[in-house]
Amino acid sequence: GEGIVKVVGEVGSGKTMLCRMLERELPDECEIVYVANPRLLPDAVLHAIATELGLAAAPTDSKLKVLHALQDYLLARHAAGKRVAS
Repeated sequence: GEGIVKVVGEVGSGKTMLCRMLERELPDECEIVYVANPRLLPDAVLHAIATELGLAAAPTDSKLKVLHALQDYLLARHAAGKRVAS
């Protein structure tokens, strides 16, 4: 019920298809974040997730600032009965 899912595999093994199938099966109250670039550094992944969620996170923002923005967003979504999958 919580966390981030990372799908890895060889080119052409069906990773994107699996993600698209999962997206179709998840309930409407689940918000999905899809980060397709596997070579991002950890801080860049946080920024990418924040950007995908529409949060105001500039590339120059500190990791702590982005984490706080993500935490606030996720807590608000949880309070509204929604889920976020990344």
